[in-house]
Amino acid sequence: MNIKRMAILARKDLIDSIRTPRLLLIIITPLVISLAIGLFFNDKFTLKITLFSPTPTELTTALGEMEFVDILIQDTAAEVRLAIENNSAAVGVILPENFDNALANSEFPQVTFLLADNSTESQAGLSLVQQTVQLLSPNPSPIMSSIEVLEPDIEQGVSLRGNLGKDQFAVVMFLAMGLVSNGIMLVSTLVVEERERKTLDALLISPASYSDVAMSKAVVGVIYSIVGGSVVLFTQSGFTGNIMFTLVLLLIGSLALSLLGLLVGSLAENIHALNSYGGLLIFPLTLPAIIGILGTNPYIHYLQFLPTYHLVQGIALAMDGQAEKITSNLIMLTIQCFVIFGAVVWSLKRRETA
Repeated sequence: MNIKRMAILARKDLIDSIRTPRLLLIIITPLVISLAIGLFFNDKFTLKITLFSPTPTELTTALGEMEFVDILIQDTAAEVRLAIENNSAAVGVILPENFDNALANSEFPQVTFLLADNSTESQAGLSLVQQTVQLLSPNPSPIMSSIEVLEPDIEQGVSLRGNLGKDQFAVVMFLAMGLVSNGIMLVSTLVVEERERKTLDALLISPASYSDVAMSKAVVGVIYSIVGGSVVLFTQSGFTGNIMFTLVLLLIGSLALSLLGLLVGSLAENIHALNSYGGLLIFPLTLPAIIGILGTNPYIHYLQFLPTYHLVQGIALAMDGQAEKITSNLIMLTIQCFVIFGAVVWSLKRRETA
């Protein structure tokens, strides 16, 4: 591949994409949708804790003063359990009578904690309540406690969301949708419009190699995807955890999707055919993100052949700070890039010899 030729071709496509209304619409639509969702639906994280105490307690006041805590006071211990079973709260707290007096007199009152599951949210809620109790007592271990997890068993299947909450994983979902849109529709449209203007054949017989033509157009998709993806992550507070690995996955995932879009464009004869092919591809490619936000699924592993499966899972792990688990996602995305690139070069050669 000739870097100089690639740069010249990529520059031409970058300018064309801005000048062409259809291409410009493809670029800005995911950004507008993400910004709108972030503006109107970007609620702050809220930790719901339900509590029962036969007598007034300072614990409810202390928890209620925390901005991110929604405290639900119940009239009976049974109502606390019911609220946890109905997923109305992540943590339930059942206090004994005269809890504050027992705490002040170092009587080590018995406190019952109910957790909805073993999720990060439930564990964080438990830790928060325990630390708040600690602040209300002079003793290092002020209470005796029992902890009951109502749903301790992990559902069989794979969770692309990992330890991320739905609100956090929604950022990954918006990001994946934007990358699919830019990669599949933008890059493929560049190829088809070249064909309709009768300039693609001229490119194929120019000194530029098939690899130069393929990579120059893929680079355009990668540039717009990285810019758009960075905007989504920044506006939705997605730069958390291991940011470096998030950006690396964004780069490789964008390249894989751009090459896939290039393959689609090389096979489509016109814009109408492209709309059909692109429409058929966009849904399955966004499926890992859509299913992933729902949590564990026993069938999602069948989608491992899709680049978006490893992209979504890898970025979710990176945002959660689990960089050591991302290696397999990076390897699979890299392999898919080489395979799709080979298919693109073959498709361009086939066109020239046809």
